[in-house]
Amino acid sequence: MTSDDDAPTQSTPGLWRLKTVAARLGLHPETLAAAAEAREVPLTLIRIGPRGIRFFKASEVDAFMRNEGANK
Repeated sequence: MTSDDDAPTQSTPGLWRLKTVAARLGLHPETLAAAAEAREVPLTLIRIGPRGIRFFKASEVDAFMRNEGANK
């Protein structure tokens, strides 16, 4: 997940936006958010700011993506 368009910003280093991760996994953002909240995927959903923008830790996403790739 290293595209310049999707890279974490200085205000959110080490975090990936929910919509970016969902797109990479081919899922709807709400589906991925629900799965994370239900602990069906090993990702911690983080809400930041007054708008509650949702993120995942980049380290968790990278590990999950590596694991998913190995399971295919």
